[in-house]
Amino acid sequence: MAGSHSPFSVGFGKSPPLLSGRDQEVGRFEEAFDSGPGHSHQTALIVGPRGYGKTVLLNAIEDAAWQRGWVALSTSATRGFTDKLVESLIPTVLKTVDINMERRSRMTGIGGLGFSLNWEPSRTEEIPSDIRFALVYITDMIVDSGGAGVLLTVDEIGPRSRSELEELASAVQHLVRDDYPFAFVGAGIPENIADLLSAEGTTFIRRAYRSDLSRLTDAEVREALRQPIQAAGRNINADALTAAVEAVQGYPYAVQLIGQEMWQHDPDAKTIEAEAARSAAQVLRSDIGRMVHDPALVALSNMDRAFLIAMAQDDGPSKMSRIGDRIDREPSYLSMYRKRLLDASLIESPGHGVVQLSLPFLRDHLRNHYNLEYELAEVAMRSNR
Repeated sequence: MAGSHSPFSVGFGKSPPLLSGRDQEVGRFEEAFDSGPGHSHQTALIVGPRGYGKTVLLNAIEDAAWQRGWVALSTSATRGFTDKLVESLIPTVLKTVDINMERRSRMTGIGGLGFSLNWEPSRTEEIPSDIRFALVYITDMIVDSGGAGVLLTVDEIGPRSRSELEELASAVQHLVRDDYPFAFVGAGIPENIADLLSAEGTTFIRRAYRSDLSRLTDAEVREALRQPIQAAGRNINADALTAAVEAVQGYPYAVQLIGQEMWQHDPDAKTIEAEAARSAAQVLRSDIGRMVHDPALVALSNMDRAFLIAMAQDDGPSKMSRIGDRIDREPSYLSMYRKRLLDASLIESPGHGVVQLSLPFLRDHLRNHYNLEYELAEVAMRSNR
């Protein structure tokens, strides 16, 4: 109804009202949880650029696990995360799992999932301090109490916790090899996953199922906007929906941003009109630049940024030779930067000798906020130090 609360969930990692375009992936994990130990999808990596819905997909996978009698442990790969997992998360879950299972059962309408561990808080010291044996311990406790297994999800995989991720990979390998009902799903941006897989101790994880998230199709974006709006009691006309879909450019995070802005443009209007979509698209560009582009660009070297700014001079794909001319570097010299930007999913290569920007609105953002001459001057100054 007009004036009601917006159905859209703005914020990285917040689950949207409709998980459009990821149903097939969730289905694969549902099948894995319904199978016995050893299913190929019980060890997996979710890979995608910022804003592609990695955390949202992890949330959906965790929900699927809970609905099938599994217990989900959810953490992020911050420094010291394995110690926190052993010392805090596992004991907390063991104390509260019966409450969680009953709550999940009520939420999903699926009965028969509740069980009690009868685990006494005073026995905290019995949890092994070693990550491998701590995971064995909780898996045994869950299964002995009637649960189906344990899922561990690790978000924001990155180089700062590489040694701990190597240790965890070894632990997961042993549980899988010994046929424990244990599943692991990690998530991270492409360059961080590549860094993890290059580590000597992660050979096992290299064989994991890998889900590389892509942009949504226009049809998926359309449904992700239309259905929540109608479910919340309002309508959106065809012109507004078309304008919003065009503005989103398949970028999952942008769906929630533009949906929220359209909803708030005239909250008392029964129908969202095209003007609301056009206004929301302008706000979307600014928000994506501030929340997605700037954090990604600030982490790059000056030459990386110069490479992107040189690309932004073109209205479409850029030839490597033209980029080299603009920044006065030979294409062979630029190959390292090309690879780094490809690994970071900031660019893509549609053909030989050609690259293009991969994130929506990045070209305009580079043109409006960054200066090629300045970046090249910074490169020269640093090289002369």
